[in-house]
Amino acid sequence: MFGQDNTAMTRPSVLFVCTGNICRSPTAHALLLHKARIAHLALDVDSAAISDEERGNPPDPRSVAEARRRGIEMPAHRARQVRASDFERFDTICLLYTSDAADEGLGV
Repeated sequence: MFGQDNTAMTRPSVLFVCTGNICRSPTAHALLLHKARIAHLALDVDSAAISDEERGNPPDPRSVAEARRRGIEMPAHRARQVRASDFERFDTICLLYTSDAADEGLGV
């Protein structure tokens, strides 16, 4: 795929980040992929955590159930922590933040 100036174009990329990467960010990831498919848009989407507490865990079953109830399938996922390379890889990084993160001393 090439732009008007004949330079290579890449797909837009979005990273959703929350505290543990098992509820908010994987749900946002799944929802954006779902909406992009409906709109026939090609996006690179991923999610990650600030904390490493949930690293390797699947999405919370309640998040999966609520997404499925709305006709949205969660992609295969294991929680991971944000990496330095994410700041180069993604065009947009969305922090799904609550005041609890500051209370947990995560420095957000």
